[in-house]
Amino acid sequence: PDNRSLKTPRSNGVHSGPAATKLNWKTGVLVPCLLNIWGVIMFLRLGWVVGQAGIWLGTVIIIFANVVTTVTALSMCAICTNGEVKGGGVYFLISRALGPVFGGCIGILFFVAQAVATSLYIVGFGESIVDLMIELGVDAFTGDPTRINDIRVIGISTSVVLLLVALNGIGWYAKCQVGLLIVLVIAMIS
Repeated sequence: PDNRSLKTPRSNGVHSGPAATKLNWKTGVLVPCLLNIWGVIMFLRLGWVVGQAGIWLGTVIIIFANVVTTVTALSMCAICTNGEVKGGGVYFLISRALGPVFGGCIGILFFVAQAVATSLYIVGFGESIVDLMIELGVDAFTGDPTRINDIRVIGISTSVVLLLVALNGIGWYAKCQVGLLIVLVIAMIS
């Protein structure tokens, strides 16, 4: 049957507003994964891990992380082949496979993990900007000789910008991620 002829009690068949923007496999999966892999962890924290654990244990940590992500990806592939993935993405898949109780618990953990990752990325960005300012001989704009307040101001400003991008919708989010990926690839090449 023609889906356009179906009427819901809310809309009475009248379609108002723009159609929802959907992400494809590139902007919804590939770009976010590459940004997570090549982000702050690889550029700023990998040297610290190697410095603390040593080259061999650092390599073991990376190998174990790759094993975990590979098993997770294979599990998600198995779940995804069971049907259509609807709105909610990972949360939808987990709650469908494990039930709403486990899905809710994992959804909360997923939210906390995203919040922690976002704060890590923001602090790493602030540290990078402050390091660049030191390299260029720019004075601390907060007057703090340790420059920790500069990192805080940059972090808060970055959080506000990210909030505005999130409030503007998924289309802006996808465009910003592609732009960030281009900048990151250029940084890796140079």
